[in-house]
Amino acid sequence: MVKLLKDYWFEIFVSIMVFFCLLFVVIIAVAPHNDAEMRGFAPCTYQMAEDLGQEVKPDLKMIFGVVTTGYGCYFSVMKQGVVQYFAGKQKTPWANYLFQPIVLDLEDTQFETFPEDLMNANMFDEKVSDVGEMFDDVQENDDEK
Repeated sequence: MVKLLKDYWFEIFVSIMVFFCLLFVVIIAVAPHNDAEMRGFAPCTYQMAEDLGQEVKPDLKMIFGVVTTGYGCYFSVMKQGVVQYFAGKQKTPWANYLFQPIVLDLEDTQFETFPEDLMNANMFDEKVSDVGEMFDDVQENDDEK
């Protein structure tokens, strides 16, 4: 066993690192990112979306920095879970980020509905013999008055 560790220590170390990185990515992919109470990864995800939305045309360096900061935030949420678990504040180390999310259920009455005539407005329903007739009343510029 010692000879095996001596000969393959680097491969074992890299394999363990790859395993933990994949586990980290899978946990982040499975965990909810949208919660009404902003628990778990939700604040990190919203902050990352806000930071990415700041720039009209972001460059690669800015995107990489925002994503790296977001994953650092995800890691700190996971670290908080472990700390709270050992302090006895939660049952499992993953209870603060793997949970059933509370999603806002907005009623249809909160939104203004479109009028029926607007919903049924469609120029293709009208019979037009010539395509030019549809655009006769459209002015191309102000000089045609």
